[in-house]
Amino acid sequence: MSTKIKVVNFIAAILLTLSCSSNHCKSTVCPENFTCEDGQCVCDEYHTGNDCETEIRETFYGTFTGIMNVYNEDFMLINSFQKSIIVKDSTNHPAIMSVDNIVAYVDSRTISFKFSSLNEDLNTDIQTEIRGYGGLDNDELDFNYTETTQSVGPNLFPVIYKHYHFIGMR
Repeated sequence: MSTKIKVVNFIAAILLTLSCSSNHCKSTVCPENFTCEDGQCVCDEYHTGNDCETEIRETFYGTFTGIMNVYNEDFMLINSFQKSIIVKDSTNHPAIMSVDNIVAYVDSRTISFKFSSLNEDLNTDIQTEIRGYGGLDNDELDFNYTETTQSVGPNLFPVIYKHYHFIGMR
């Protein structure tokens, strides 16, 4: 193969590589709440809808009425009662909302949420931690959490675990 043909093939390979890796979003202008990916406008993270006009957390908002089951540390049912849960806005951040006054973080990939909170009462030296997760299927809210209560002061008592499961409709 001649040197000219090798050079031409080399230049052609470089041009082909550059054209394949070019930015397809260079000439694409996306509206608000959209991001360009590979030349296509897709919804920003935490947005949904035909025009990406809805924050995902807004799909959770409302009052849900259902049954709250309470279990002990051995997951034996100790109480069951009807309860209403309110899911609402709690900040201006699209990933954060309030579920029954507990701050929850939206997972935009799975349309679910998780939460974690730690409270310590300095007067009683009692610390309570809540960790859980949940999701929405049509208008049915389903979430679980564990509440751990323990003494952090001089009057120690055994750690108390309670597990909660709520399922309710809007």
